[in-house]
Amino acid sequence: MNKRSLESLVPTIEDGAKKIARVVVVGEYADKNLSNAFSASRRSYSAQNAVRLNLASLLTKKLDLSNNACLSEHELMMLAGFGKGIPFPSLEEVDVQNSNVTDRFIDSLSNAAPNLLRLNLSGNPLVSDSALVMLALRCKSLEEIKLGSCVALTGRGIAFALKAFGTKIKSLDLKGLSTLDSLCVTALCQHCPNLESLSISGTCLTEQGVLAILSQCLSLKRLEVSGLPISSATVTRLTALFNSMEFIDVSFCADISANDIQFLMDSFPFLELRAFGLDLTGVVQGDSCALIF
Repeated sequence: MNKRSLESLVPTIEDGAKKIARVVVVGEYADKNLSNAFSASRRSYSAQNAVRLNLASLLTKKLDLSNNACLSEHELMMLAGFGKGIPFPSLEEVDVQNSNVTDRFIDSLSNAAPNLLRLNLSGNPLVSDSALVMLALRCKSLEEIKLGSCVALTGRGIAFALKAFGTKIKSLDLKGLSTLDSLCVTALCQHCPNLESLSISGTCLTEQGVLAILSQCLSLKRLEVSGLPISSATVTRLTALFNSMEFIDVSFCADISANDIQFLMDSFPFLELRAFGLDLTGVVQGDSCALIF
């Protein structure tokens, strides 16, 4: 057998890593498993040690790097292990809220963790539409994304991502974005029927846009519309279309009256209702409904 034939039988580092990962998941990892995985490879000790160091990335499911604005993006990437070609096949949740990351971080993350399910990007003003494109093309299983106060995003970029994520997206936070437009509303209405949680507080959406979303996203259980110009029309639409809601935030919605609040509480007896800044004179709170004001 020639040298090329021998080399074709030698498992790669990635093959060995996958074997180790399966062993670790079932709780049977030991040093001998590492040796057995590479027994046919004749790799050097340094190669085996490299895979040993990669075990953490192979098994990591959640990574929290939030509120690290004091660190540079390069330091965050070094901490996470991104940018080195190391795969994170089990990584499901990443939180980089308020950490000053840019599209560069998202590029590395989306390449390393294609099975990502939940991502919190809130409070990162340098993240642009390019990041959303990368996520949409590479992380096709993403079901929860938080983009609050990512002020560089445009309605076009958000609409593109929502269309790509489609029925998989269940939770969406767009809090504080002034760039939401008709493209975003249309994308939500046409492509996100399974959306269960939506935050559009402090955005530029009109009541007409909110009503359109409510008419199409009929799986909603949690809704945040704080500070939006909504009125009794929104309350009526909510109670007509939904059998139950778990959480609603109508804080600082100036056109919502005490009667509207009472109507919501009577319609959804197990609702947690947030109503900061509203006149609740005369509202009677039930035993099961939690009213926060």
